[in-house]
Amino acid sequence: TALLAAGFVLAALRPGSEASADPLIRRLVYAWVAQNIMLVISSMLRLDLYIGIYALTYLRIAAFVWMGLVAAGLALIIARIALGKSSEWLLSANLLTLSATLYVCCYVNFAALIANYNVDHSYEMNGPGTSLDLFYTR
Repeated sequence: TALLAAGFVLAALRPGSEASADPLIRRLVYAWVAQNIMLVISSMLRLDLYIGIYALTYLRIAAFVWMGLVAAGLALIIARIALGKSSEWLLSANLLTLSATLYVCCYVNFAALIANYNVDHSYEMNGPGTSLDLFYTR
């Protein structure tokens, strides 16, 4: 839905178009993109609850990273409209955000992060929580 939102916003608010000059349409687009950002944040909170019950995995971390990139992309769409930037600026900003995310992820030891989180939050360590999956932590 984020790509659909981005495509719709970029098509509806092309620089120089009638719609881009209408303040009502701009406010509605801001509200719609903000609603999409809230949807992403809600999904991240739901994923956090899911991790609390079923433990942390590589795919759940990937989902967090992906949702963060989607929220950043939507925020950049708002910035593009508010600042009057070009579509090339938006593409460059999104590529920079993606590159920075990949760069940071190269230096994170996800295996250790997952294992430490799952052990620290396991039933065996502190009572509440899920049972430790010894096969997965190997």
